[in-house]
Amino acid sequence: MTVFQMKDIRFAQGDWELKIPELSLVKGEALGIIGKNGAGKSTLLRVMSLLAKPQQGEIWFDGAKVGRNNLAVRRKMAVVLHEPLLISGPVIKNVGLALRFKGIASSQYQTEVDYWLTYFELNH
Repeated sequence: MTVFQMKDIRFAQGDWELKIPELSLVKGEALGIIGKNGAGKSTLLRVMSLLAKPQQGEIWFDGAKVGRNNLAVRRKMAVVLHEPLLISGPVIKNVGLALRFKGIASSQYQTEVDYWLTYFELNH
């Protein structure tokens, strides 16, 4: 089942342009983005996470086209860039903050933090 899809994306800043003809992710799939400095990795992540709006193209999430009011969709996503955008400090605090934003009950907090740290192999 496709959970995320981008088609004919074009994002431009000055003379620089990011073009993504098509990108899709199925449930459970992981995506790694590798490239040189200035290649557009962070820009791609910002567009994918709806933090930057492309000048052209369509983005689909869970089978629905993402439109103007994308706040509900953005709340289901997370992006971790090389810059500290949440809080400075250990990974556990950043994971915990994201879970608090999501509304995890206090009684489930530590269990959820442990689960996600283990899931992404960051529990060490």
